[in-house]
Amino acid sequence: MNDLTLPPIATTTVGSFPRPSWLGDLDRVIVTFQHEGQQLREAQNDATMVSLFEQEHAGLDLLTDGEQRRTSFIDHILASWSGIDLGQRKLKTIRRGRGAQMMVPCVIDKVERRNTAVLEDLIFAKAHTNRPIKMAVPGPMTVVDTTYDEVYGDEEALAMDVAAALNLEILDLQRAGCDVVQIDEPAMTRYHEKTADYGARALDRCLEGVNIPTIVHLCYGYPLNQTLQHEYEYPELLEILMDTKIGGFSLEFARSDYDPEHSKRLRRQAGHVWVC
Repeated sequence: MNDLTLPPIATTTVGSFPRPSWLGDLDRVIVTFQHEGQQLREAQNDATMVSLFEQEHAGLDLLTDGEQRRTSFIDHILASWSGIDLGQRKLKTIRRGRGAQMMVPCVIDKVERRNTAVLEDLIFAKAHTNRPIKMAVPGPMTVVDTTYDEVYGDEEALAMDVAAALNLEILDLQRAGCDVVQIDEPAMTRYHEKTADYGARALDRCLEGVNIPTIVHLCYGYPLNQTLQHEYEYPELLEILMDTKIGGFSLEFARSDYDPEHSKRLRRQAGHVWVC
């Protein structure tokens, strides 16, 4: 267990910061970088340092690397796995028919972790700040929801292989001194029945052997002029997740009508509750 100490009311961000115009162009939720090779690496380093400085200047307690190296919050991780073809994409309705379809990567073989994805991102961030660092990875249900399965034919089996790959990534982050790991699961917010069927177990598989603080981020995604889907409420979902190994929750209240009183029920059982 690490020695992370935060004030009773601590501040952080969800994780991702806007990419500077000199780094890349954003098309919906996918970033196209303007540089290649060493120039790209230097630009990403500069953008990461700017993100860290902005967070320190704002007085935040728990920082992120701003995810400046990621083309998207999922593809950056998937690129380090075998079994997923980022170049082969198919149209899929995601997030329970939120109002738009996306071209998503195809699952073409058994999913396995090939190499690290965000370890170097963590190491760079920790070298440029004395404050604790939180790193985020997409959760198993969200990866399943944001890929097109051509092999498994079984969401649970795919989710468990994804969870095994994520577990190896998180263990590497833990060994490198990561202070908090956040698992992003916007899909859980929409699919309570799938969370109960296999999502909660997949979340626990991600956390095997992990003893640093962990949180799961449960949000409604980017606005993008789409349906807000606030009919899928937190209380039912949180009841399912309270029996998992997760150490805390990141909940979205800013764009919804939910009462933050919901978070009170978590105080005795969850290590951290973050409200955004």
